[in-house]
Amino acid sequence: MIPGVAGPVEAWVHLVTGRVRLSVDGRELRNQGNNVFTLPGLGGTVVTAWATVGRLDAHPVVRVGDVSYPTGEPTSPLLRALAFLPALLGVFQVIGVMIAAPFLLGTLAIVRSQLGLRTKTTLCTVIGLIPVVAIITMITVNAIRRYSS
Repeated sequence: MIPGVAGPVEAWVHLVTGRVRLSVDGRELRNQGNNVFTLPGLGGTVVTAWATVGRLDAHPVVRVGDVSYPTGEPTSPLLRALAFLPALLGVFQVIGVMIAAPFLLGTLAIVRSQLGLRTKTTLCTVIGLIPVVAIITMITVNAIRRYSS
């Protein structure tokens, strides 16, 4: 609960775009631009709030004046690392990046989702390992073909 606001504030982050949405007492508020929101205050007043969210955060932080109010738990460091697992394929130049890009976008969407921490961690691990295993398999098969001839 944010002091001076006429009800509980809920916040969401769009999975793909990262845009923040806020609601007070179940009524969704319009973004005034640059993640500035006008919240209904107590006694008919208006409270101006700013919402910020990191690239890998599922929950934004709402700032009123000089005070910040987190709207959920922060993303764990392990989950942040797992989200970038497909980026390791960048070592394999262009083809690795082409294979890794959709998987990286998928893991970033999972990190921002409202799923539980265990589910997010499992999905990011599995989705992150698929392209890595695919590249290693392609390299191994290619090496076997090259040296068996």
